[in-house]
Amino acid sequence: MRIALIFIVHLFLLSSCATKKITTSADGKAITPQEATEDKAIQNLPPPKSSDLDGSAEVMQIPVEVNAEVEKWIEYFQGRGRGYFERYLERSTRYIPMMKKVLKENGVPEDLIYIAMIESGFSAKIRSRAKAVGFWQFIGGTGKHYGLRVNNMVDERYDPVRSTEAAAAYFKGLYNLFGSWYLAIASYNVGENRIKTMVMRNYTRDFWQLAIRKQLPAETTQYIPKFLAARLISREPEKYGFSGLNYEGPMEFDVITASDAIDMRALAKAMKIDYEEIRDLNPAYKSQVAPVLSNTAMVRVPAGTQEAAKLVLNEAIVKNKRYVVAAEEPIKGNFTRYRVKRGETLSAIAQRFDVSIENIVKANRIHRNRIRPGQTLRIPSSALSVKSQKVYVLHRGPAQKLEPIIYVVRRGDTLSKIAEKHDVTVTQLIRKNRLSKLGKVMRGQKLVIPPNA
Repeated sequence: MRIALIFIVHLFLLSSCATKKITTSADGKAITPQEATEDKAIQNLPPPKSSDLDGSAEVMQIPVEVNAEVEKWIEYFQGRGRGYFERYLERSTRYIPMMKKVLKENGVPEDLIYIAMIESGFSAKIRSRAKAVGFWQFIGGTGKHYGLRVNNMVDERYDPVRSTEAAAAYFKGLYNLFGSWYLAIASYNVGENRIKTMVMRNYTRDFWQLAIRKQLPAETTQYIPKFLAARLISREPEKYGFSGLNYEGPMEFDVITASDAIDMRALAKAMKIDYEEIRDLNPAYKSQVAPVLSNTAMVRVPAGTQEAAKLVLNEAIVKNKRYVVAAEEPIKGNFTRYRVKRGETLSAIAQRFDVSIENIVKANRIHRNRIRPGQTLRIPSSALSVKSQKVYVLHRGPAQKLEPIIYVVRRGDTLSKIAEKHDVTVTQLIRKNRLSKLGKVMRGQKLVIPPNA
């Protein structure tokens, strides 16, 4: 018992959902003969227990089960993990109504929302060691597999609406494969191939039996109890001692669109509202520019401000055409040659040419992101436009001039936090404000935030 409790504490912040390469036919795509044999073997197993299929035929519900392992997690959230869980609950009210609606519309149980709670605590900024990001902790490959855009200007894994749609599609495929929500959730954590192997080896679809027999990774064994505990507390927080919390209001917004890219900072200025209000509604964009995606640029604005935004939209249209389209992949044959200088990093070079580090690594087959002075790199072009279903490289004109802003340092601020908030780098802040290399700032200090263009 004591060892198990210590183990739970160490596992609390670990999550690795959606980090396995998708190789099954859960989404209807072609599979290998070996995978087809595995799927057939699973289908021939005894049918799942009725407890896994309770609820309506439209949206099957996840069974509610309370045992010693679930109670341990409840006790943890009430005790040592209370601070974390209080923050999760306070943020949850901003996203749960919208996310539950998306899950229901996609035909999966609304209670899957508590997977997002234990994965990210409803914070889009969480990044795992496996480079999984966003509310549902997708890695890049899995996100793209389920329709999320991940490129040099946009990453929809951070978007609460689009990432929830992708998660719903993933869970639907997993449930269709296993016929058990517990196994579907376990697969989300460790990967469906691992669970398929354990199911066939043990000839059972019972998650608890697999856990008792120690057939699952330790983290996955605790994943279902953790999820169930989070669901129980979130449904009745006061019953479990969580009261007096400062809950956030629900995420509500209107949408405006344009045929050209939109500068969200310029839009906020023209609307006379705080840029952060618009920024928080559009977390998928990597800069202040909303690029053209599928021939349209889209920006969410605070609910009730759609007409006001339309009136000033022309003032926010980006004139620099290198922001017109977010490139999904670099065009073969369109590269710039660049010789690495002493002291330069891949991050600095990527920022200089407005491309992702990943694209530079792929174009040059760089191992472990290591480069050396004098090395010649092929820099893929990122300035693309789509016309008549053909791709054209546009002229990289001078960057559009944007006004810097003044930021007053608040209690608890660090340069890294300020840089992340305003989409600039720490180095840019240090240089612009002539700070020491230690980068220390004091409460009340005024910083010039350089325009991010």
